[in-house]
Amino acid sequence: MKDKLLTMVFLMMSLLLMAQQSTFKDCYVTLEQGTLEIGNSKIKQTFRWNGGNIILEKLTNLSNEFVEVFIDAVPDFFLKDIPPPDSANWRAEVVKRFSHTTEYLRITITQHLHALVIQRIFEVHPEVPAIATYYRVKGSSSAHWMIPPLQHQDMIEDNTFTTSMEQSPRLGSVSLKGKHYKSRVIAFQDATDHHNNLVREQEITPYRKPIVLPGNIVLVDDVESKRSFFILKESPLGFAQQAYPGFDFVIGQDRINITGLGMDSNDLQADWTTTYGFVIGVADADQVSVLSSLRSYQKTKGSPQDEMILMNTWGDRGRDSRMSESFVLAELEKAKRLGITHVQLDDGWQAGLSRNSANKQGLMWDDWTIESWQPHPERFPRGLAPVMTKANELKIEIGLWFNPSKVNSYAQWQRDADILIDLHRQWGIYVFKIDGIELTDKRAEENLRKLFERVKHNTEGRVIFNFDVTAGKRLGYHYFTEFGNIFLENRYTDWGNYYPHWTLRNLWQLSRYVPPEKLQVEFLNKWRNLSKYPVNDLLAPANYTFDYLVAITLMAQPLAWLEATNLPKEAFDVSDLLKRFEEHRFKIHSGIILPIGEEPDGSQWTGFQSMGRNEGYFLVFREFNEVSAKAMKTHLPPNKKVRLEHVAGNGKNFSGKTTTSGSLTFSLPKPRTFALYRYIVQP
Repeated sequence: MKDKLLTMVFLMMSLLLMAQQSTFKDCYVTLEQGTLEIGNSKIKQTFRWNGGNIILEKLTNLSNEFVEVFIDAVPDFFLKDIPPPDSANWRAEVVKRFSHTTEYLRITITQHLHALVIQRIFEVHPEVPAIATYYRVKGSSSAHWMIPPLQHQDMIEDNTFTTSMEQSPRLGSVSLKGKHYKSRVIAFQDATDHHNNLVREQEITPYRKPIVLPGNIVLVDDVESKRSFFILKESPLGFAQQAYPGFDFVIGQDRINITGLGMDSNDLQADWTTTYGFVIGVADADQVSVLSSLRSYQKTKGSPQDEMILMNTWGDRGRDSRMSESFVLAELEKAKRLGITHVQLDDGWQAGLSRNSANKQGLMWDDWTIESWQPHPERFPRGLAPVMTKANELKIEIGLWFNPSKVNSYAQWQRDADILIDLHRQWGIYVFKIDGIELTDKRAEENLRKLFERVKHNTEGRVIFNFDVTAGKRLGYHYFTEFGNIFLENRYTDWGNYYPHWTLRNLWQLSRYVPPEKLQVEFLNKWRNLSKYPVNDLLAPANYTFDYLVAITLMAQPLAWLEATNLPKEAFDVSDLLKRFEEHRFKIHSGIILPIGEEPDGSQWTGFQSMGRNEGYFLVFREFNEVSAKAMKTHLPPNKKVRLEHVAGNGKNFSGKTTTSGSLTFSLPKPRTFALYRYIVQP
């Protein structure tokens, strides 16, 4: 009797949901006769309601009215041994992440499964051809969701592997019609203190059995329809994920599953726990269309406050040995001459000296106190007041280094958040470099999220974070991106491991899939440590002009990884370049920035294109080669007349016409030179 009553209640609730809708600008959600539609003017996802355990049946690209109809679709979300829902409902609301960010439509589907509650949350942004999904769960479950990974079986008749993959916990599932899809999976590497190859691409065509692959992005081309879609998994990189099955995507001939929730049943709490998320976006089959679609979503996580030309003195390897009031005041004067907008005091400004300190008494790393995060009493006897006064006079912002206490999975997150809020309120600091993160378990992730959200909400969104991804199990390139930008890598001439073309290559590779304006990329003092490089090393930093080194960073967030007081007089000539860049920076970074030319190796023609509507920017590098002019493949349409206005570097104004393949010819006077252009496509 009780079961019948529950069934009747569930049916009545379902009927109430038969014709509901909500809209915001061009974003909408409707539920009518068991069909749920979510979308905007660019994209529509159509689901079978299925009692709240929804099934993706259609994916529509509204820009060209193309509809992908999925055959034999299965529920998007799956956990092994979880019962069907007792009830389900949905709501929609217009929200913004933080006070300074734009609004979007958020749809929440809530399912009650006895003692377990699951919320599926959609984010739909106006005019963005992609929709994001993540889940929140709470309660309890006796089931163990994770299954041991299996290897492919030898016998073609053996379906053990396929069955095993179907039982893996999944965030989402996209069924495919036919067999003629090409998939490219992109995996990433951080921990850049140890790695110099940060992007790995693999193109696959599945056969009889699914292929499991790690990665954060899948680009899918429908060979028959000439249309594409992408899947972005918003999570740390594989080895840093929680409850990681060893792969992120299961790709078969008929389906792509997104796996790895980032938690197991033993991570459940009485309060909500957030899973990793994923994004599905639509595009035409050409490369520019699909990458632009991906980028338009990624840009919803950005903010004008992320913009900075930052200087951090740690790059000269003095560590904190010179950190003092007088040193910082002198650095500020030189930074202003250089064209710097932000100066960051790295490890050593604080009373609690870390284990990286040049002072042998420095021991702290995992656990700190409130007193640790006061200005060092000997180095800054008057606190930060003189520093802030000088910085305000020079119109330079001050940033600070901070290492949250990771003891007991960041159990002190609220105290650490309040420390940052107090530093902001007392001294006006709004940029904090976050170092030492270690994603030890799901509770650590959740507490870090609470820390950053608390700081954001209590400072009206003004505080932003630079997340260090140079070592440890950290956030990667696709997780927590709404909180700030990414401190990409430590490179030092002291160890002979700074090569300009390596830095350029890392940025060039990442910029295809990660907004480069979210990355802090370094330039160093090329006059230091000349003896650390072989005399005949043609690609050593000393063989480049200083403005070339700076130019490498312009499509990203430039990072002067050096002591300005240690620079020779000639270095300050680069202020002209930074001044010109500053005039165009907002427009450059507002565009969709993608790589052009060949992959940098020290001898190519290479660069970047920032694309707006019929206008944008080119940043072109002639590396060490004897070719004075080069036709470079761009992201412009074929057979278009283009006018290029010289902004900075070694080029000059010129006009040209793209070839049938979209190439445009650039010329530069000699090896190891560059040019920044503004371009306008002629009608």
